[in-house]
Amino acid sequence: MASSSSSDADQCKLDISGGRLPSPYSFPTSATVMDVKQRIESDLNVSAWRLTLYVLPPLVQQQAKMDDDDRTLASYGIKAGDTAKLLLEIEPNTIRVMLHYEGYPPWLGGDFILCYETATVGYVRGEILDKLHTMGLLEIEPDDMLLYFGNRLLDDPGAALCHCGVGNEGRITIRFIRNHPPEGTHL
Repeated sequence: MASSSSSDADQCKLDISGGRLPSPYSFPTSATVMDVKQRIESDLNVSAWRLTLYVLPPLVQQQAKMDDDDRTLASYGIKAGDTAKLLLEIEPNTIRVMLHYEGYPPWLGGDFILCYETATVGYVRGEILDKLHTMGLLEIEPDDMLLYFGNRLLDDPGAALCHCGVGNEGRITIRFIRNHPPEGTHL
């Protein structure tokens, strides 16, 4: 009777949900969490540092974060022959959104906000309003401005920037519909 190699006998399967991955993956139980993340990185083209994995029941009593990249699969209770269910979370990218205040002095042209690509239009509107209030323009209300990305009106406050096409260095134009600062206002 032919025996399987020790590496085949030490294999486990990882059924990973939360991403568009070919599942299940096969790994030796001696593989580290970083080994798994690097494989996912190559399949999804997403940095391993943005990935978080969780072991799901029934291998564990309750969902457990695999928070130590140097730990092995075996140290999380995954044994040879197991098909472990894992959950994958991908941290969104931080992006820099350029702001163009239509009708304002040109020196405001370099204004921007930093946020996640998954930030909503409503969140960005609030950040812009905070900036305007910090500049002393306390009379401006959220309904006093329209936000555009190119020619597209960003009118759904719950829409994520990434779903509106806004990425890193994307430019949002702010058009004021009332309470526009009077001509000659210095910000």
